[in-house]
Amino acid sequence: MATIDDLISALGDGKGDSQYADELQNILHMDVGNTQEPTRNLIRDAIINHEIPVGSTPQDGYFLIDTEEELNEAISNLLQRIEGLQNRINGLRRGWQRRRDSRATGGNWPK
Repeated sequence: MATIDDLISALGDGKGDSQYADELQNILHMDVGNTQEPTRNLIRDAIINHEIPVGSTPQDGYFLIDTEEELNEAISNLLQRIEGLQNRINGLRRGWQRRRDSRATGGNWPK
Protein backbone atom coordinates (compact mmCIF):
# COMPACT_ATOMS: atom_id res chain seq x y z
CA MET A 1 0.00 0.00 0.00
CA ALA A 2 1.20 3.51 -0.77
CA THR A 3 2.68 5.69 1.96
CA ILE A 4 2.43 9.41 2.69
CA ASP A 5 5.92 9.84 1.21
CA ASP A 6 4.76 8.10 -1.98
CA LEU A 7 1.80 10.47 -2.14
CA ILE A 8 4.00 13.53 -1.65
CA SER A 9 6.28 12.36 -4.46
CA ALA A 10 3.31 11.79 -6.76
CA LEU A 11 1.61 15.14 -6.13
CA GLY A 12 2.48 18.07 -8.31
CA ASP A 13 3.54 21.46 -6.99
CA GLY A 14 0.58 23.77 -7.43
CA LYS A 15 -2.77 23.58 -9.13
CA GLY A 16 -1.20 23.70 -12.58
CA ASP A 17 0.36 20.29 -11.97
CA SER A 18 -2.64 18.60 -10.34
CA GLN A 19 -4.00 15.09 -10.74
CA TYR A 20 -7.35 13.46 -10.16
CA ALA A 21 -7.74 10.64 -7.64
CA ASP A 22 -7.84 7.97 -10.35
CA GLU A 23 -4.57 9.28 -11.80
CA LEU A 24 -2.94 9.25 -8.36
CA GLN A 25 -4.30 5.75 -7.83
CA ASN A 26 -2.44 4.61 -10.95
CA ILE A 27 0.77 6.47 -10.07
CA LEU A 28 0.72 4.99 -6.57
CA HIS A 29 -0.12 1.50 -7.90
CA MET A 30 -3.20 1.34 -5.67
CA ASP A 31 -5.29 -1.23 -7.52
CA VAL A 32 -8.45 -0.54 -5.57
CA GLY A 33 -11.23 -0.41 -8.14
CA ASN A 34 -13.28 2.51 -9.32
CA THR A 35 -14.10 4.29 -6.06
CA GLN A 36 -10.64 5.72 -5.32
CA GLU A 37 -11.64 5.61 -1.64
CA PRO A 38 -8.27 4.25 -0.41
CA THR A 39 -6.51 7.01 -2.36
CA ARG A 40 -8.83 9.64 -0.88
CA ASN A 41 -8.27 8.14 2.59
CA LEU A 42 -4.51 8.44 2.10
CA ILE A 43 -4.94 12.09 1.10
CA ARG A 44 -7.16 12.74 4.15
CA ASP A 45 -4.55 11.12 6.40
CA ALA A 46 -1.81 13.25 4.85
CA ILE A 47 -3.77 16.45 5.50
CA ILE A 48 -5.17 15.69 8.96
CA ASN A 49 -2.47 13.61 10.62
CA HIS A 50 0.67 14.76 8.81
CA GLU A 51 -0.32 18.37 8.02
CA ILE A 52 0.66 18.03 4.36
CA PRO A 53 -0.91 20.95 2.45
CA VAL A 54 -2.79 18.97 -0.19
CA GLY A 55 -5.32 21.10 -2.01
CA SER A 56 -8.04 20.05 -4.36
CA THR A 57 -10.74 21.46 -6.56
CA PRO A 58 -13.34 19.55 -8.56
CA GLN A 59 -11.97 21.06 -11.77
CA ASP A 60 -8.30 20.38 -11.12
CA GLY A 61 -7.88 17.41 -8.82
CA TYR A 62 -5.23 17.17 -6.08
CA PHE A 63 -1.99 19.12 -5.71
CA LEU A 64 0.47 20.40 -3.15
CA ILE A 65 -0.66 23.92 -2.31
CA ASP A 66 1.88 26.36 -3.69
CA THR A 67 0.30 29.77 -3.10
CA GLU A 68 -2.02 31.58 -0.71
CA GLU A 69 -4.56 31.77 -3.55
CA GLU A 70 -4.53 27.98 -3.94
CA LEU A 71 -4.97 27.59 -0.18
CA ASN A 72 -7.96 29.93 -0.22
CA GLU A 73 -9.50 28.15 -3.20
CA ALA A 74 -9.08 24.74 -1.56
CA ILE A 75 -10.64 26.01 1.67
CA SER A 76 -13.50 27.66 -0.25
CA ASN A 77 -14.18 24.36 -2.00
CA LEU A 78 -14.36 22.56 1.35
CA LEU A 79 -16.68 25.20 2.78
CA GLN A 80 -19.01 24.79 -0.20
CA ARG A 81 -19.05 21.04 0.38
CA ILE A 82 -19.86 21.59 4.06
CA GLU A 83 -22.75 23.85 3.07
CA GLY A 84 -24.04 21.22 0.65
CA LEU A 85 -23.82 18.51 3.30
CA GLN A 86 -25.61 20.74 5.82
CA ASN A 87 -28.39 21.30 3.30
CA ARG A 88 -28.75 17.53 2.90
CA ILE A 89 -28.88 17.07 6.68
CA ASN A 90 -31.56 19.73 6.97
CA GLY A 91 -33.56 18.14 4.15
CA LEU A 92 -33.35 14.73 5.80
CA ARG A 93 -34.59 16.14 9.09
CA ARG A 94 -37.49 17.97 7.43
CA GLY A 95 -38.37 14.90 5.38
CA TRP A 96 -38.28 12.65 8.43
CA GLN A 97 -40.55 15.04 10.31
CA ARG A 98 -43.00 15.08 7.39
CA ARG A 99 -42.97 11.29 7.31
CA ARG A 100 -43.56 11.06 11.06
CA ASP A 101 -46.41 13.59 10.81
CA SER A 102 -47.94 11.64 7.93
CA ARG A 103 -47.77 8.37 9.83
CA ALA A 104 -49.31 10.00 12.90
CA THR A 105 -52.43 10.75 10.82
CA GLY A 106 -52.57 7.31 9.17
CA GLY A 107 -50.60 8.18 6.05
CA ASN A 108 -47.31 6.89 4.70
CA TRP A 109 -45.80 9.91 2.97
CA PRO A 110 -44.02 9.94 0.52
CA LYS A 111 -45.65 6.78 -0.80
